[in-house]
Amino acid sequence: MTRTLVKKESVKADIESDVVEKKQSAKAEGALKLDAQKLASQTANDCKWIMANLEDRTTARKTETDALIDTKATLHGAALPSFVQSAKLRGATAH
Repeated sequence: MTRTLVKKESVKADIESDVVEKKQSAKAEGALKLDAQKLASQTANDCKWIMANLEDRTTARKTETDALIDTKATLHGAALPSFVQSAKLRGATAH
């Protein structure tokens, strides 16, 4: 009878230990799920912002790229039409 009682108490302790482990595991999984939901929400907000501002940002990058190309050409000695004065603008007469 004592052996049976000890065996049952041992089984009970094992079951209680399993229950505690499963509760801890469930709590950890819940925290991971919450973190994943927060990340998905933040990513969705970032995507919305990018899509809302894509055209403006694309235009700004194109303008910046064109300005850099013009600057590079100027530094390499090219005379850009916007920087060259024609004789007409200076007031000179053509002969």
